[in-house]
Amino acid sequence: AHPDIVAPNPLSCSDSSVESAHPAVAARILDARTPEGDLQVEVSFCGRQLTATGSISSAVTLHTDSPRRPDVNVLVQAHFRTPVTVTPQAVVVASDESGEVVKSVTISGLRPIQVEAVRGPAAVRTTLVQDSPSSWRIEVRFPADTPLDGPNTALTFNVRSTDTTDAAEARAVAIPLHRLPPSRRGVP
Repeated sequence: AHPDIVAPNPLSCSDSSVESAHPAVAARILDARTPEGDLQVEVSFCGRQLTATGSISSAVTLHTDSPRRPDVNVLVQAHFRTPVTVTPQAVVVASDESGEVVKSVTISGLRPIQVEAVRGPAAVRTTLVQDSPSSWRIEVRFPADTPLDGPNTALTFNVRSTDTTDAAEARAVAIPLHRLPPSRRGVP
């Protein structure tokens, strides 16, 4: 890790803190100051919970007790290519879909992967299908007109690379499941 942000010298302050607006971006104030006496802030990125490749923009805010500049905002940007892509980010059964509905969640890896421990609400049935060493599909079957209510309305599963034994490579994924109530158009 290395210092990424150096606050301008007018921030001669004794009390400061730093926070990030994005859960994948962390920031901390380093103990050492620059030779000029400036604060140094280290910014790090952890994409473990991200399941889609894309750009990230987030503010990192340095809070100080300086009356001249109590807050300093710095924009942090990155492009992240996730080793595992999950689509869609949520499964929704629309209000105009009736009867039994089957939706698919696709899990693709840059390297061969294993998908394990698939769980969903009691009201749905799941089938795990391996399409290739680096591509899996979970078919989610929603019984006819069964509502999904309550806090446990997510499809959860674990993904790990099969070409490494590093436990840190494994990740738990949760995909929200929603079944919208049937449309009541034309009903008074």
